Amino acid sequence: MGKGVWIWKLSACEGGSVAAIIAKAQRAGLTRVAVKIADGLSAYNPTPALHTLADGLRAVGIDCWGWGWSYGGGLDRARAEADLAGHRVLGLGLTGYVIDAEAQYETGNSAATARAYCVRLREIIGQVPLGVTSYWSPALHPQVPWKAFAALIDYWWPQVYWYTRNPRQTLQQCLAELEPYGREVIPLGAADPGDGCNSATELAQFCAGVNARPDLRHGADFYSWQDVPGANWTVIKQTQFG
Repeated sequence: MGKGVWIWKLSACEGGSVAAIIAKAQRAGLTRVAVKIADGLSAYNPTPALHTLADGLRAVGIDCWGWGWSYGGGLDRARAEADLAGHRVLGLGLTGYVIDAEAQYETGNSAATARAYCVRLREIIGQVPLGVTSYWSPALHPQVPWKAFAALIDYWWPQVYWYTRNPRQTLQQCLAELEPYGREVIPLGAADPGDGCNSATELAQFCAGVNARPDLRHGADFYSWQDVPGANWTVIKQTQFG
């Protein structure tokens, strides 16, 4: 089991202090941190700070993953995006990489784009674990190439953002809809108001839902570090999955 928090803008977390980020990750009992390293064809977050973060997390026994937004847009662009992301993963020595595939993959040729991206990425990173984060409900987003991705990844990181829904019920529906596609699931729960978490009580309900599912062997993650209120950090710290 485990738990992690995702970083979007490194400079907006703990005043941009990598040492403070690592210390907070330790206090919260995190087993992994995922940081954005790619935005389409562009590198994201500065390389020196990412090196310091990844090295520092590894030194205290915390895995450092990368994630990045993919814009799709055809086979050549997908391969070029994968080139950038894959070489950053290797250069930073990251534990794994998660593709963020959302609206841009709701197109007619998205399955071919997904395959091109993942195949090229595998050519670069080899057996480094690979995941996809996307919407919480495949039924609501049937054009996302869930089946194509499932054939080439290791993990799903569904964005379980509940807004006005019940957190626990949203999680259960998400897991039921992803089950036919196979692969292990690590739910990415909303932990800030902007992504649909309205209170620490709701976040605790989401965590209880995760703990009620022994099949979630890797626990859950939370989004996103820079906007998580103090009360929600307390829930994350107090939660033990498994």
